[in-house]
Amino acid sequence: MGNIIEIYKEKASCSEEDIEIISNFAKALPQIAELTASDVFLDCPCTDGTVICVAAEHPENSRIDYYGEIDAEGICISPEDEPGVFAVLRTGQRYVNQLGHAPNGIPIKQDIVPIKNKDRVIAVLIKEEDCSESVLQNKKYESVLRSNVILREAISLQNNDESGAVSLDVNYLQLKLKESNHRIKNSLQMIASIMRMEARRSQDKELRQKMLENSSRILTVATIHDMLSGSNGISVLDIREVLIKLLDSVCSYAATDCQISATVDGDECVMEYEKAIAITLAVNELVSNALKYAFTGRQQGMITIHIENTSSYKTISVADDGEGFHKNIQPGMGLRLVESVVKEKLSGRVFIGSAGTQDAPIGTLATIEWR
Repeated sequence: MGNIIEIYKEKASCSEEDIEIISNFAKALPQIAELTASDVFLDCPCTDGTVICVAAEHPENSRIDYYGEIDAEGICISPEDEPGVFAVLRTGQRYVNQLGHAPNGIPIKQDIVPIKNKDRVIAVLIKEEDCSESVLQNKKYESVLRSNVILREAISLQNNDESGAVSLDVNYLQLKLKESNHRIKNSLQMIASIMRMEARRSQDKELRQKMLENSSRILTVATIHDMLSGSNGISVLDIREVLIKLLDSVCSYAATDCQISATVDGDECVMEYEKAIAITLAVNELVSNALKYAFTGRQQGMITIHIENTSSYKTISVADDGEGFHKNIQPGMGLRLVESVVKEKLSGRVFIGSAGTQDAPIGTLATIEWR
């Protein structure tokens, strides 16, 4: 490393203070590599417009051939080779979850953060992980989704063709589409089941709760997909039907001894697939919150979802007859997720307060409103 630092001094316009900061980071790289279980690199800018790697470290379990025969230290890099590195040097902002390839072709995920001397960026710290397995899984999933689209279009074309010129076997295509949808649904349910099994084994109460919550979110997506896959290519859903299924699913998996009476009422409300996902995820969080907090020490409880669909606005409210809403409690991740999804996907708003009247508040009422 010492020789590389000396080479860097010749290639860069830097102060002794800069060199000291960079050297201290370089000495800490082995610990950073082991702590993060990642390959880590320290790159510094040169006056000729390139970047030089002054230090590199790898954890003990790193792939030996990660960079093949190449020794990363001392290599000069151009903007074409590492655009993320140069972007961080230029902006001073960190880049996370950047996808790329190592010199030997292995898919990698990069996190890049600036190292500064006061307000000047003098180097970047790079953390790289092999993401071959996740890339492979994503490709398999995308392949299944593409097959779904092709099959749906083919079935739609055959059903709409009155001349009989298209010679597709509709029954065969529908069978393949059904099989593909069934695999996606089973995969989602399997992931949720594995998370629930791991949650039951965990001794960490907080971790167990988080895994159960994420499992519920996955089952929510599976519910929507299951309904859409049975809609014969129609990409819109009646959200009331979706929420009836969701409520039954969430309440059946709820970790509570309280007997819950759950109902969905109100207007029909047909919406596109993307909006249906947003609404269902948001309602899932609100119902899960009610099951988690509203009925402590109770033997019975009630949750009601009401849908109002007018020409000027739409609302979905989730009400319970539990302990009521406590304004002094900071919203957790679930409520923040609700607000984020409703704002970004629906351009809507969320209102949360006590149900009942001002003089006699009963339970909590959460309302999602959009136009």
